Amino acid sequence: DMAVFLRDTPIKRKLMLVILLASGLALFLMGSALITYELITFRRSLAVNIGVLAEIVGSNSTAALAFQDAKSAREILNALSAERQVTAAAIYNEKGEIFAHFPTDVPLTDFSKTPRPDGHRFEGAHLEMCRPIMLEGSRLGTIYLKAGLEEMYSRFAVYGALLLAVTACAALVAIGLTTTLQKRISQPILE
Repeated sequence: DMAVFLRDTPIKRKLMLVILLASGLALFLMGSALITYELITFRRSLAVNIGVLAEIVGSNSTAALAFQDAKSAREILNALSAERQVTAAAIYNEKGEIFAHFPTDVPLTDFSKTPRPDGHRFEGAHLEMCRPIMLEGSRLGTIYLKAGLEEMYSRFAVYGALLLAVTACAALVAIGLTTTLQKRISQPILE
């Protein structure tokens, strides 16, 4: 029983336990707040970055769509290989059919047959973005981009390791501080 354990524990250990619990809780709350903030800002900035990329690719694809030049559309999408976060992309024509896709070795069945609604959504371990491809006010088609969240997961792994290291260091400092203060605090109480 916890009450019996605390009652029978020497005051030195009780003091150490209180300091360790307080510092551990403070570190846990700080780490949780930091990771939550980072999750929100990372997702928001990823959506903005992929949105800008979709706008650029979409505006570069207007001529290819207007002239039904699938080869040019594939070349434009192949430039996305420089963006390691982008795992898949597709250009849909105004009928909603796939006009070109990236990477080319991925089968068409891995893509939605028709474009999803405009906007972005997080699904599983990736972000999906759909934006209209416009020319002089009329819609020529849709650009679809899919980005992986591996960078976010690797960043959180680093944060977790740092949090564990800081917690271990804080525990050692708390134990050292408690041991040093034992004589000044617990001795007068015992007397």
